[in-house]
Amino acid sequence: MIFKVEHVNYQSRLRVAFLLRFILLTVIVISIHFQSSSTVELTVSIIVFSGVGLALAAHLKARKYFYQVELIGKTLILKGDLNNTPLTIELPIDSTEIRIISKGNGHGNVDYFIRFKHGKKTYDVNRLFNWNYSTLLDLFHRFKEDKGEKIIWDEKYLLDFMEMKSKGMTTRQIVFGKSKKPTRY
Repeated sequence: MIFKVEHVNYQSRLRVAFLLRFILLTVIVISIHFQSSSTVELTVSIIVFSGVGLALAAHLKARKYFYQVELIGKTLILKGDLNNTPLTIELPIDSTEIRIISKGNGHGNVDYFIRFKHGKKTYDVNRLFNWNYSTLLDLFHRFKEDKGEKIIWDEKYLLDFMEMKSKGMTTRQIVFGKSKKPTRY
């Protein structure tokens, strides 16, 4: 079975990971500059060094990207890019673990991605948070089914949240009880 999302090139991934954070940081540093007695050289130095640090972090986040996951027999195939070079990784399902990881994105918003672990290596799907949660739910269930594993309580808890988010609910609506529990299981 094939699960996929739209392909996003490296430059677009880098722009998304870097630009907004850099603009926000620059605005904050400049506003602090005008409220204090710091010199222009100090302000520019802070912006430049912070910009380099943000660019490095953005590069590390954007360099590896998976846009397609295939489950064929007992093999997991991840297709994506490393920078702008095509990348295909084949892993045996029997010795690969799957986890749901939640990541807070400020203001009470939480997004989810799937992490495959094989040996000491990890492979993250949906780090840009551009996958549809319904697709990720189907991928998770299919992987567990193919591997012959049952869903444990911790996973079910996160799957419930993902299912509610797939229905368009915000994290705030989910947490404050403005929803009904999903009945998928």
